[in-house]
Amino acid sequence: MKMFTLKSGAKINIYCDYFTVENNGAVYFSFPVNTAVSSSEKKDIDESLSEPIIEAFDTHTQIIWYTKSSLWQEKAYILKIYPDGFCYNLKIKGEGKIEDINFFKGGNKNSLQRAKFTTAGFAIPEAFMTNFEGMIRPMTVNGNISYGYFQVPSFVYPFFTEDKETFIGIGIAAGEGQYKFNRFRYMYLEEENSCYFKLPLDGRTEVNGEWESQGIWCDIGDGYKDVIFKYSSFLYNHNYCKKGNKEKPCWWYGPIYCGWGDQQEASQRRYATTENAQEFATQEFYEKLSDHLDELNLKPTMIIIDDKWQKNHGSLEVDESKWYDLRKFTDEQHKKGRRVILWVRAWSNEGIDLDECMTIERIAYAADPTNPKYQKRIYETVRKLLSSDEGCYNCDGFKLDFINNVFMHPMVRFYDNNLYGVEVFKKLISLYHDAAKKVKPDALINNSIVNPYFSEVTDHIRLNDYNRRLVSDEFSVMKYRADIAAASQPDTLIDTDSASYVYKDEAMDYILNNYKLGVPDIYVVTDPCSFSFTDDDWNKIRKVWENYSENINKI
Repeated sequence: MKMFTLKSGAKINIYCDYFTVENNGAVYFSFPVNTAVSSSEKKDIDESLSEPIIEAFDTHTQIIWYTKSSLWQEKAYILKIYPDGFCYNLKIKGEGKIEDINFFKGGNKNSLQRAKFTTAGFAIPEAFMTNFEGMIRPMTVNGNISYGYFQVPSFVYPFFTEDKETFIGIGIAAGEGQYKFNRFRYMYLEEENSCYFKLPLDGRTEVNGEWESQGIWCDIGDGYKDVIFKYSSFLYNHNYCKKGNKEKPCWWYGPIYCGWGDQQEASQRRYATTENAQEFATQEFYEKLSDHLDELNLKPTMIIIDDKWQKNHGSLEVDESKWYDLRKFTDEQHKKGRRVILWVRAWSNEGIDLDECMTIERIAYAADPTNPKYQKRIYETVRKLLSSDEGCYNCDGFKLDFINNVFMHPMVRFYDNNLYGVEVFKKLISLYHDAAKKVKPDALINNSIVNPYFSEVTDHIRLNDYNRRLVSDEFSVMKYRADIAAASQPDTLIDTDSASYVYKDEAMDYILNNYKLGVPDIYVVTDPCSFSFTDDDWNKIRKVWENYSENINKI
């Protein structure tokens, strides 16, 4: 046996055909050197492993085992042990389309057939209508990290011991171009009280010669936040992905006013439903909101024009029947010290040509960010929306919403069919990011993506919707989301998003305290239908914003 100690204190013990992770004498996981890289045509069953070859480098120690299998001509299992965690992956040689990678599961004659564990459970690092306690699962159920309110999430599981004093992170280590997947699964096997980790590739990764897989990262931490932070730090430190720009214009720090809440309240007052909220995305309505902000002496640094200022969601032309002079509105907001951010429904193909769309069985499914024609459209449209040139609108950035509204089915076809899964998401966000920064270097890109791979193209992480009818502690729910976001992208600002405007106490509690989580955001400055704001309420809100802005100006 060979033993290596990480900076965290975790010990990695290497045996002939498996390795373990332990801390303070307790073995948390035992991992067989065994991973089936399956195709739809044939099972992947290894032959006997070679003896491990251990080699020391300046930055890490590398252990390699060699074999071949029923499906692949050669397989090399590679374990790299760094001070800040290990990464386990494999290289294969052969031909075939990969359906999925089953880390630590195969059909060979190892001492262990599957991974063994002594941990009690794990957390899902996603944004649902609950806090951390509501997101924990026992080891005896399967786990799935995929798109939800966080679009895209961090693909890492924080596992924990019975007393929740020690957490063990296990996540996907993927580099640029390797994110051709959209989910990461923990799989429990009852008959063996064991587990493995499945990375579905849906047959969209084709091997023709040599190919290197995504990896599994692991280290221990003091809590779920620490585990996620160490996971993202490992990816940044070892050049799997890049951090975003640390230089941030002062106005990015907010506060933010988003008009969607007031659009909903106006629809509720007129129609007794929020379904007509798009009707109120007009210049006249937003001018009244702007005046009301002045009356309340609230000083947001940006105002978000929400759904639906555009004639078509996909083509993004300004609806001139609603906005007779968007440039005039924007210039007036600039004089008031406010930037103008435009809400965008991502992936929409409304108003764009068929040949700019991704398809399923030749039926248009959504806008295709890999398509040069669509890319040209976005660059030209973004320039008109953001440029200060004559004939342009001089707006200041985009709030990209509904990013999780595309299901990456294996039958989806793109202009560039070499891309799939998260890689297509990265293409979309990068398209808006690059087009916007070309026009205005300080343009803001706001989305709800917490994956480290997107740090370089994200300026604001939005915490996303909170159920308007949910009676609970909104702050604790949003704090869980903010903790995950801050740990995943430490250099990215957090848009704290909307309070629920159904119950006054809950709304006021979140509005007065969301600055503790990130950039303060308010959605309603008129009276909600469920209650009324008093002058004292607005005085409290104004004071919190003034104190926040004063502290930001000192940075």
